[in-house]
Amino acid sequence: MNTDLLTIIQKIKQESGHDPGKKQLQKLIYLIQAKGVDLGYEYGIHFYGPYSEELSRDLLSLCVNGYVDFRMDGQTHKIVPSNTPVEMDTVHINPEIVDLIINQYKDSPPSYLELITTAHFAAANLGNSEEEILIGVEKIKGDKYSTPMIIDAIKHIKTEYAV
Repeated sequence: MNTDLLTIIQKIKQESGHDPGKKQLQKLIYLIQAKGVDLGYEYGIHFYGPYSEELSRDLLSLCVNGYVDFRMDGQTHKIVPSNTPVEMDTVHINPEIVDLIINQYKDSPPSYLELITTAHFAAANLGNSEEEILIGVEKIKGDKYSTPMIIDAIKHIKTEYAV
């Protein structure tokens, strides 16, 4: 069982006051790793931006073992941590970085998280000049985001992350 993932899910709920959605969790884990916390998840590009199949499998494992449940809330798949006690002595995460990311983005809409993680993914994989990132995001997302929105996301990731 991935206690780091469970700890992060519980922390998101504690800090934001609501159960995280699957998309939100995927993006927050991506950003935590982008800040240097190695949680072991590989990301590829997907319809909603960077996506980790391994993270999805770990989340399903937490559900099967009774540590989380999934509930629909509108169009969002919410991840509801259970009250099942878990031995947390094997947690390996850097709590300062996890807290920083959660608090920075806890009120951000999933669409914004999708944009900034896609911009970061483009910078990390396609080139890190503003023009290369812009072209990469436009190729990945089509016309979902306007050029000014993408440029703002590029400025954000260049300020917040080493790209």
